[in-house]
Amino acid sequence: MKSMFPKTEYLLTELEQLAAMGYTHVLIEFEDRFPFEAYPGFARKSAYTKAEFRLVAENTQRIKTLKNQPLIQRYSTV
Repeated sequence: MKSMFPKTEYLLTELEQLAAMGYTHVLIEFEDRFPFEAYPGFARKSAYTKAEFRLVAENTQRIKTLKNQPLIQRYSTV
């Protein structure tokens, strides 16, 4: 999903479809779209909100066959 930034509703639908196709893991790379509370100016204006981020994580946990692996870039990997 790199460079694809779907709306939350679409992402939730995609997670269901991926699980139905037999996927077991999904890697979501947030880059500058993660809602950092300590650095509010760091994220894009179109970044997920904390509530949206939580909703995606909760729905991934609800789908028992799918595991979520978030990837957040850090200074040391840039």
